[in-house]
Amino acid sequence: MDEKIKRILGYGPYPFPEKEFDNNVLIDTYIGPGIIIISPKGSIKLPKGSHMHSSYEFLIPLNDMAYSIIDNRLMSIPKERLFPINPQQPHGQMREIYDCRLTGIQIDSETFNDISEEFCQKKDIIFENQSCSISSETNFLIKMFIQETSNNKIASRFAAENLTNLIAVSFIRQLKSNISGLTEEKRYCEKENINRVIAYFHEEYYRDFSLKDVAKVANLSPYYFIRTFKLITGKTPYDFLLDIKIEKSIKYLKKDIYTLTEIGLKCGFNNLEHFSSAFKRKVGILPSQFRKNSIKTTVE
Repeated sequence: MDEKIKRILGYGPYPFPEKEFDNNVLIDTYIGPGIIIISPKGSIKLPKGSHMHSSYEFLIPLNDMAYSIIDNRLMSIPKERLFPINPQQPHGQMREIYDCRLTGIQIDSETFNDISEEFCQKKDIIFENQSCSISSETNFLIKMFIQETSNNKIASRFAAENLTNLIAVSFIRQLKSNISGLTEEKRYCEKENINRVIAYFHEEYYRDFSLKDVAKVANLSPYYFIRTFKLITGKTPYDFLLDIKIEKSIKYLKKDIYTLTEIGLKCGFNNLEHFSSAFKRKVGILPSQFRKNSIKTTVE
C-alpha cells in the first residue's frame, strides 16, 4: 500500500488485505487531494481489535454495527447514518463482524484543518461520537466525487479538490462538535451577507459589476462567495442575476413602450444579440416573439 494512503488510513488492522488498495478486486478506492473514499464491492469481515490514525474518518454503514469500540467504549453505530471518528481516536470492533457493508471517508487532518479554518476560522475540530442523518446534498457530493475521481483528467482533479472542500464543510455543518455553536452563528451571518447581495442585485441589476465587486458586498472572498451563494440559493450568482434581468425585461416587453435594444440596455445587457440569446435560453422564445404574443393576448 502506498505510504501516503497508509498515513491517512492508519496502520491496521484492515478488514481486507493491503494489496486490495492497489488491485481493487474486493473494494473500490477513490482518491483525491487529502481524501480517500473506500467502498467495498460486497460484504466484508471486520476484524477484532482497534487502531487509530491521524486523519478524520466518517463512516456510513449499510447495516447496524452493534459491537463498535470508540475510546474503549462499546457503541452501536446505526445503519445509513453518518458517524465521525476523530484523529488519534482508538476505534475498532469488540469481536469479528461478518457480512458488514459500509462506505468509509477519510480526510487527512492537515487538509481538514485548512478547510475548517477557511470555513469557520477554527482548526482541530473535535466531533462528538454521535451519528446523524445524511443530507441529500452530502450524498450528491460523494457521488460527484466518485464520478470525478474515476477520471484521470486534469479538470477532474480540479473538480475533486473543490468537492473535497464541499464534503468537509457539509460534515462540519451536520455533525455535532466543539464548534457547533460557531458554525450556526456563521451560517446566520452568511445568510445575512447573501441576502444583502440579493437586494443589491435587485437594485443594481442594470449596472456592469465584477465578481470581486459583488463578493465585497457579501464581505467574502470571490471563491467562497460563489460556493456560499449556491449553497444558500441553489443557483450561481450569475444565474440568479440573469433571472432578475429577464424578469425585469418581461415587464418592459409587456408595456410596448421601448424598443428591444432599449429594453436590453435597461436590463444590463450589452446589446440586442446578448439580450435575445439570454432571453431565449431562459424563456424558450426570442423577446420579439414574446412581445408579439403579449400584444396578441392583450388585444384578444
